Amino acid sequence: MLRTIIALAIACVTASAALAKDLCIQIDSGSIAGSQLVLKKAKVTRRSVAPVQGYLARYTAATNSFTSFLPLYGQSVVNTTGHMALGITFQHANVGPGGSGNGSGTPQWISMTCSPGTNSTIDLLDSCSPIVNDVGVNAHVVGCSPEAAIP
Repeated sequence: MLRTIIALAIACVTASAALAKDLCIQIDSGSIAGSQLVLKKAKVTRRSVAPVQGYLARYTAATNSFTSFLPLYGQSVVNTTGHMALGITFQHANVGPGGSGNGSGTPQWISMTCSPGTNSTIDLLDSCSPIVNDVGVNAHVVGCSPEAAIP
């Protein structure tokens, strides 16, 4: 009996980890246009609630590169139709190719909804509607690129 319970527990943990994947969302407009939210092991399965962690890869148009990486955390909820809601906070402490630094100001927040595509799951090119510090912007799901990886 005990072995059965342990085996079932291991199977559930393994299945849960297998369903989690990195999710990258590119911000298309606004003050952080070009930046990507990199959500590590995001759980995007239907009827799920999960913590969100990862980082904001901050894009700088002048150098056409990601110049700083800020930690983020939050929560996600996915309903039965595959629509996802995210509440995210990111800090001003950052690391970049040349070292680390602290920005001034309070933590910033992003509230976002993402709509599933024709396959009813959140996947590449699906649209998201973030609000970044009270300003609505456009975004979409992208493949996690090596350029947005922490250096």
